[in-house]
Amino acid sequence: MSAVYTLAAVAIATAAPAWDSWEPPTPRERALVEASLATCRSRTGNGDAWQRLRLLRLETHPMVRVPERWRGMVLAAACNESRFAARAIGDGGLALGLLQLHHFHRAGRRGCNLDPETARRRVRSPEDAPDSTQPTGNALCWLWRIRQAYDGERTQGMRRRCAQRRPGMFRGLGKISRDDRAWLATWGWIAGGRRSCSEVPEGHLRWWFRLAR
Repeated sequence: MSAVYTLAAVAIATAAPAWDSWEPPTPRERALVEASLATCRSRTGNGDAWQRLRLLRLETHPMVRVPERWRGMVLAAACNESRFAARAIGDGGLALGLLQLHHFHRAGRRGCNLDPETARRRVRSPEDAPDSTQPTGNALCWLWRIRQAYDGERTQGMRRRCAQRRPGMFRGLGKISRDDRAWLATWGWIAGGRRSCSEVPEGHLRWWFRLAR
C-alpha cells in the first residue's frame, strides 16, 4: 500500500466522526451554510443543509486546516464547479464529482488514489468512478491537495510568480497577509488544473464573497 493511498484512506476515515456528528452548528457555520443555501441552489437536490455542513466541517480536518479567514471555500468551490452535483462529469470525462477533480488529483502520483483505474482514461458514467463521485471523499481530496501543495516546495515560487503575472489578483480583499496570498495562489493553481496563474479561482472567490460578507 502506497504512502499516498494510506494518507488518503486515513484522512477519510478519521474525518468521519467530525462531519458525521450531530453537534449543532456554530454561529459561523450556520451563517455560511444558510448563505450557501440562499445563493446557490443545487442542480440535483442533493445539496441540503446537512450535506453542506458536513462539507464545511471537512475544512477543519487536521490534514486540511483551512485558514480561518477562508472558511467556506469548499462550499463556494462546489457551487461554482457543479452546483453541488456529486455525480457531475466534466471536461470530456476527465473531471469528476462535486469539485470536478481531475485525474491527476484523483489518481496521479501525488493524488488521493480515488478510482486509480480511471487515471488515464475518460469516464463516461458516475458508476465507473464511485469513490470520486462520493461527496465527502471528493471534497476531502480536493482540500488535501491544496494543503499538500501549500505546504510543499512550490509555494514560495508560485506566490512570487502569480503576484508578478497577476498584480491585481488580490484586489478587493483588503489587507491580506503573505500567508493569505500564498493560500489563494495555491487554491487557484489546484482549482485551475495546475496550469498557471491565469487560473486564480475568480469564480470560486465570487461565490465565497457571497457567503462571507
